[in-house]
Formats: sequence, structure tokens, C-alpha cells
Amino acid sequence: MAAINNLPENFEVEGDVTNLYIGDFNGDGLDDFLRQEKGRRDNDNNNTANIFFSNSDGTFTKFDLPENFEVEGDLTNISVGDFNGDGLDDFLRQEKGRRDNDNNNKERLMGLILLLTTTRVSP
Repeated sequence: MAAINNLPENFEVEGDVTNLYIGDFNGDGLDDFLRQEKGRRDNDNNNTANIFFSNSDGTFTKFDLPENFEVEGDLTNISVGDFNGDGLDDFLRQEKGRRDNDNNNKERLMGLILLLTTTRVSP
């Protein structure tokens, strides 16, 4: 098995501070991954989650998710699957902890499916 290399400098994937989710998010037949920060790395600012698209040569291209795509690891669970049948893996965001406030915000969306295309992320 070849080693994965050429990840960005200062790229932490420690289990205590990040979650990793694998899927083919752009439909090219290669495994990509979503990196979700949690714990001390999750500062509730934007870019707490990124997609890394495989370049097929052991390198990856970083894609920053939109600022309104809140997936802080301590407050959300992510599930990966092809939810719309287009052959691309999508994300399901499930809120938990203080974000999942069933008592005060009954009309608030507690789950969000994010459908991915090769060019954009759309809720």
C-alpha cells in the first residue's frame, strides 16, 4: 500500500480533534474525504470542515465549504451516502448537543442534506 502524501502543511487528522468521512464527492471514481474539526480545533469559525478531492496521484485539492455550512464536529454528526440517486456521495448533517434544541425551536431544521455536484455544494 502506498503512503498518502502531499497533504497541506499543519494538516492535523488526530482522532481527538478531527473526524474524517470518505466518499466519491465529485463523481470521478476516486475516494475523496471530508475533514471535520472538533474539540479544541473547532473554534466555531468558518472553514471548520473542508473537502479534499483526490487528484489520483496521491495529492489532494482542498475545497472550502460555504460559510453557512456549519458542521462543527462537537455539534453535528455527518453521514455520507447517495441520497438523491445521482451517483455522487452527499452529506447528511445531524445536529446534536446545544445545537439540537427541540424545545425552543420546533420549526428549525434539525437535519440537512447537502447534495454535491462536481461544481458546487447545494442545500
